[in-house]
Amino acid sequence: MDEAATEVACATSRSCSAKSPGRGYIAEAKACSNREARNIARKTTANYLLSISEDASFVSHACASLNVHDWPLLANLRAGAWYVPSQSVDASCYFKSMDGHRNQWDFSLGRLNLHVAHMAANSSSGGVVLVDCTGNRKKTFPDSLSKTVPIWSAVLQSVVAPDMDACSAVDAFLHLRTAQAERPDIQKLLPEWVDKLRKVLPETEASELADALKGRSLRPFWVCPSDDLLQLKEELDALRAKHVVILCISASKVVAGSTSYIQGAGDDEEAWARQLGLSPARFWQHADVLLEAARSKPQEVDAVIQALLEVDGKDGTTQDEAPQMDQLVRGLVGLVLHWRHRTCHKRFRIRSSAESLGPRRRCAQLWRRRAS
Repeated sequence: MDEAATEVACATSRSCSAKSPGRGYIAEAKACSNREARNIARKTTANYLLSISEDASFVSHACASLNVHDWPLLANLRAGAWYVPSQSVDASCYFKSMDGHRNQWDFSLGRLNLHVAHMAANSSSGGVVLVDCTGNRKKTFPDSLSKTVPIWSAVLQSVVAPDMDACSAVDAFLHLRTAQAERPDIQKLLPEWVDKLRKVLPETEASELADALKGRSLRPFWVCPSDDLLQLKEELDALRAKHVVILCISASKVVAGSTSYIQGAGDDEEAWARQLGLSPARFWQHADVLLEAARSKPQEVDAVIQALLEVDGKDGTTQDEAPQMDQLVRGLVGLVLHWRHRTCHKRFRIRSSAESLGPRRRCAQLWRRRAS
C-alpha cells in the first residue's frame, strides 16, 4: 500500500461528525425518521462525496493503527474502490454479497478470486487488506465480508488441505456476527462446494497454493469503525503468527437519523455517481478539487463534476497528467461558478427593473432584452 497516497487521502478527507454535520454537509435541522433522514442526506452529491471521504479516512487510520499499511490492498468491486485511493490499490476482487445472503449461500466458480489467496500467501507481511462497505443500516459488515469471504476461505482451505475438517473450518471462519441459525445450513452445503471446486481446479494450481501457504490456513479477520483498534491489533498480531490473514475492513459506520452522513455511499453509486459519469478512479484523481467544492460550494458539485468530465474527455486522464489537470480544472471550476453567479445576478436585475415598470412597458423592455 502506497503510504504517500494514503497520506494524501487523509489530508483531503475531513472527519465530520454524523450527528453534528461539518462544513459542507447539507442537512436539515428537524426531527425525522431514519428513512426521512436518509432521503434528506441523499438530496445532494456533496454529502455522498464527504461521506466517502470520511469513511476513506477510517480505512487509512485502521491500516495505520493495525500496522498493515504495507500489506497488499484490494478493493472489493464495486463499492470498495470508492474508499481507497486508486493509486494505492494493488488489485481488485469480486466477492459478491448475494453469495452470502441468507438461504442463497453459494461458492461461485465464476468468482474464484484465486489471485487473492496467492497474494495473501506470498505476501511477506502475512496477508492482504480487503475493503468493502454496506449501506444496510442494520449491518456493520456487508455479506460479502461476513459470509462470502469465510465460505471462500473454508472451501479453498479444504481443497488444498484435504485432511482438514471442512465443517469445523467454516464454523471457525464465519464472522461472529453471523446468525447461529445460519451456521448449520452453511456447514451442510460446504462438502458440495468443495467437490464442485475439486472438479474444476487443476491439481497443479492446488499444489501451488498449498506450497505458498506453507502449512498455514487462510483466515479472515474483520474490522469496522465501531471496533476497538488497539484490542484488534493484539488479536491480529497473534493470528497472523500462524495464519494467512484476509483482513476485511468495512468502511462505513452505522449512524441512525443522520441528515448528512450517508452510510455505504459507494454502494449506492447507481443513485448518484453513474448519472453524473463519476467513477472511483476519477473521484480519487480529482479528490482535492471535488472535496474542496463539496465543502465550500456544495450546491455546485454537480457542475464541478461536469467540468471535470469535459476536461478529462472520453478517454480520461492519466495519473501523470493529474497535477496539471487539477490546476486547469480549478480554473475551469472558477469560471463555471463565476458564470452561474453572473447569470443569476443578471436575471435578478432584469426582474427587479421590470417589476418597477407598468405591465406594457415591462413587456416591451423584456422583449427588447431577449431580442438583443
